[in-house]
Amino acid sequence: MYNKVTLIGNLGKDPELKTFDSGTTNCKFSLATSSSYKKNDEWEQDTQWHNITLWGKAAERAAEKLYKGARVLIEGKVTYRSWDDQDGNKKYMTEIQANFYRLMDKREESEPTISEAEVVSEPSSEMSKPKDDDLPFF
Repeated sequence: MYNKVTLIGNLGKDPELKTFDSGTTNCKFSLATSSSYKKNDEWEQDTQWHNITLWGKAAERAAEKLYKGARVLIEGKVTYRSWDDQDGNKKYMTEIQANFYRLMDKREESEPTISEAEVVSEPSSEMSKPKDDDLPFF
């Protein structure tokens, strides 16, 4: 079975980087994705918010490169967590454990464009580059 998600959206706030006592780094941010649909002859906008988490070097790079409002492509897997809060109430969270991101716009002229965007980790095998003989043209 596969657990894979690809999202393109905008950061809702600057990434938050955390370093644990072990030296492991973690970066979290929210990502907004939007779609439109017609309701009673009027166009409606539907925005969904996603919690994104990156680990290790990818987290460090994301904290340096990403910023509130940035358009980003995220690839990862959906994870679910639950815990009991201090009052004993069960809490639930759905988040995307990202293993790949690509900045899709530029902040300043010196920042990379989409074609030059930095790839922090290798994409999954399904996203690997096609061989020349797999292409339908020359």
